[in-house]
Amino acid sequence: MPSRPRTGRFCSGRCRRWPWRGCSDPAGDDESAAAAIDQLLRDAGLRARMGAAGAERALAQYDADLVMASLTSLYETLARGRGH
Repeated sequence: MPSRPRTGRFCSGRCRRWPWRGCSDPAGDDESAAAAIDQLLRDAGLRARMGAAGAERALAQYDADLVMASLTSLYETLARGRGH
């Protein structure tokens, strides 16, 4: 089975960078994970930037009004599919 990327960490240098969540490294690459953790431990500014970006993304994607509108739309679509 092909390995799936692990996400949510700083880039160890052998990964694909994602501005909103750090990076992704191949699953099972313990050296890469250790390098990413070490970098975060050493760089307070990076931790702060990643934390702020994560908080901003979470607030934008999981705003109560947006979630409610999305769920309402989903339920309405499902109800129409059943003839209600």
